[in-house]
Amino acid sequence: MPGPNRKMTAHRPKNLKGTTLRILSYLKPFKWRMILVVVLIALAAACNIAGTYILSPLLSGLPAHCGSPSGSSSGFCHVILN
Repeated sequence: MPGPNRKMTAHRPKNLKGTTLRILSYLKPFKWRMILVVVLIALAAACNIAGTYILSPLLSGLPAHCGSPSGSSSGFCHVILN
């Protein structure tokens, strides 16, 4: 046990490949769920990037539109820009 000023360090297992395969074997009953999770994470990242590209043309013209004295959007511009 380390003293009060020492940090505990994690050591690598002696057989890294065997340990990794053993841990993966524990997850084998959940293989399809794990694949689904990875696919959904990739889909969420792609949607996040696509949303940015879809919204950027709309938001790039917003400051020019908000500078003009139009009646209905002035409150929206005040909330967005402030």
